[in-house]
Amino acid sequence: MMPNSFRVEVADNGFVVRYDDPEIVKKNRAADGPYIDEEHMAVFPDVASLKVGLDSVIESVIASAEESAKERADGFDEAFEATSKED
Repeated sequence: MMPNSFRVEVADNGFVVRYDDPEIVKKNRAADGPYIDEEHMAVFPDVASLKVGLDSVIESVIASAEESAKERADGFDEAFEATSKED
């Protein structure tokens, strides 16, 4: 699955939401240990509970996307500064 995204599937017993857990993604990037599956799955029996559950999923995905964008921007700034000092 694409990072910073989620997927909703229709199931026989309701809805399944899948997304990469940002905390596990961080642990996988920081650790030299074994890889932990990042995909998280939640089942919701009806539309009302799906809407409530999606609130937290969306907040998590947005926060993760913002953090990733900041890390990339910081990395670019560091690389630019290092290149500028070499001249």
